[in-house]
Amino acid sequence: MSEQFDSIYWRGQGPLFLAARDAAGQPLGFSFVGDVESVEGSPSVSRQDIKENVTGQRNTAASFITEQSTDITINFKSAKPAHLAQALQADLTVKSAGNVSAESHTAYHDKLIKLANVKVSNVAISGSAEGTDFITHADEGMVEILSTGNIGDGAAITIGYDFAAQKHLSANPSNTEFMMTFPGINTANNDKRGRCTVYRITIDPAFLSLIQGDQEMSLSVKAKMLMDDLRPVGDQLYGWEFED
Repeated sequence: MSEQFDSIYWRGQGPLFLAARDAAGQPLGFSFVGDVESVEGSPSVSRQDIKENVTGQRNTAASFITEQSTDITINFKSAKPAHLAQALQADLTVKSAGNVSAESHTAYHDKLIKLANVKVSNVAISGSAEGTDFITHADEGMVEILSTGNIGDGAAITIGYDFAAQKHLSANPSNTEFMMTFPGINTANNDKRGRCTVYRITIDPAFLSLIQGDQEMSLSVKAKMLMDDLRPVGDQLYGWEFED
């Protein structure tokens, strides 16, 4: 078949990686972001049209691009804390199993206190008894203060407890710039490789779209592709490499 009538189709599968950039625009090591359902780019172009004034029909005589931008949508599927930390631009704290001797709280009758950790055990409140003055909700990391007990409404109390190993995320979105690369498998062309790299993106703040529900979590994150003026002219947005 003549080369001019030959076509190759693309259906990409594979891992997605993000890396923060240094001052020279180089990646500071790529990290796998977990299972990603899709990555989509949406280009937007603004034009200025010039109308001719000769024929009386005001035809478009010229058209100039005045502005162009590309929004990227990444649909994350993995709820692994390290992956969520990247998607949410959060700080990740890894905590080994341990104990808290005196965590300060204010008690309110028939309401619950949220402890600083989940999956707790051996909860103790000085001068109070479990089941009489308070109820422990161990898995949730919460303590219910009973109005029928001896703890005063609005009283300042300290709580001691043990907790299991866990990871804490603290969302702290910043204006960090990333490089994104997708070394994909083209399942529509004998699983040949194709790799797309977007040199410079900034990620919008995000939030889990489904905290509770009967389906798996999905997290849609928006990003903006930026021109990388640290790269050679003509190669400042993104690039592809394809296996022959």
